[in-house]
Amino acid sequence: MLIAGCAPVKEAPPISGARTPADLPTECTAAAGNASALHEVDAQRSQIRISVFRDGRLSHLGHNHIVTSGDLYGFVLAGSAFDDTRFALCIPVNALVVDDLSARTEAGSAFSTSLDESQVAATRRNMLSEDQLAGEHYPYVVITGRVGREHPQGHRIAMQLKVRNHHHATDTYADIRSTEGGVVAEGMFQIKLSDLGIQPYSALFGALRVRDELELAYRLSATRRDSSLPKTFAGNPSHHEQEHLTP
Repeated sequence: MLIAGCAPVKEAPPISGARTPADLPTECTAAAGNASALHEVDAQRSQIRISVFRDGRLSHLGHNHIVTSGDLYGFVLAGSAFDDTRFALCIPVNALVVDDLSARTEAGSAFSTSLDESQVAATRRNMLSEDQLAGEHYPYVVITGRVGREHPQGHRIAMQLKVRNHHHATDTYADIRSTEGGVVAEGMFQIKLSDLGIQPYSALFGALRVRDELELAYRLSATRRDSSLPKTFAGNPSHHEQEHLTP
């Protein structure tokens, strides 16, 4: 999901002082290089949206679900161009929001069914259970990576996801642009639960289950740690940042 480069990583102080959780993985608390290259992920202006689809012979008895990020931590270490950049992103598993009404509405007709509080709570319990995300023992999903050259589809992103104690490497493309205060990356990609070391949830002997393939859409905003420093990225800043996540 975001941005990365080629220089070796050196130790540095945590990026966000008072708001940094004590248990935040070290991947998201250390960075390197000139301070003008260091950007902090802005959780208030960022969002990850995960679409989870029903599957199986009795799929009509189930529901599609939307999971959104409740908080995000991390940094972007920028080079002189987008293809000389690295990043780290930590997603608190226990802060993930399941089936927020506005998120379901924005996601379209596939998520138009109404769910009561007990259904949402049951979905969240399943998501955090030991055989799924195991939120009690693995409180963060960690994503690290780097940005490659720009292609017609956007900048190529090589990233590694750490879910529980399982590592999975994958590539995707992102629309990356500079802003007055930093950088924004947007994109969408698909990934399988089984690639993340998770067996999709199932019931009724597999007749009703979660589809193995997830769809992730994201909008990630990172702000220069010292806003008084000159802009790191080349190119013109955006004058119309979108208010909502767009797949």
